[in-house]
Amino acid sequence: MTDRNEGGGPLPAAALAAVIAALTRLLGNEVALLKAEAARAASDTRRAIGLFAVAVVLGLVALNALAGAAVLGLMAAGLHPAWAMLTVGVGLLALALGYAQAARWRLRRENLSPWRSRRSMQRSLSTLGGESEKAPDHADQ
Repeated sequence: MTDRNEGGGPLPAAALAAVIAALTRLLGNEVALLKAEAARAASDTRRAIGLFAVAVVLGLVALNALAGAAVLGLMAAGLHPAWAMLTVGVGLLALALGYAQAARWRLRRENLSPWRSRRSMQRSLSTLGGESEKAPDHADQ
């Protein structure tokens, strides 16, 4: 038995083997590319986290300097040093609590759920004759 048929071309089994071999090489190349891209993304992520950590440290130092300058400014305006420090401290604490509350609100489960998709899916189901539960109304943001 030969690898050629009467027309001179490869036999169907040989052609199939060649296609499978080519697909295997292609898949191997794609996997290698995926691994290289993942490694690069991981490296970029580590570098970004390092830069973010440096930014946080520098930001804290800057906030400390600005708070000191605010205290000195209030003292120059005639406020007793203790009252100046208390005023700046309470103001910064109020800002921190406001930001923490905003972050908590954004992290609530109902704010993270895909409510627009759920509402659209329920409309589609009701159009097709399925269940017609109402999704909670949220203002489009």
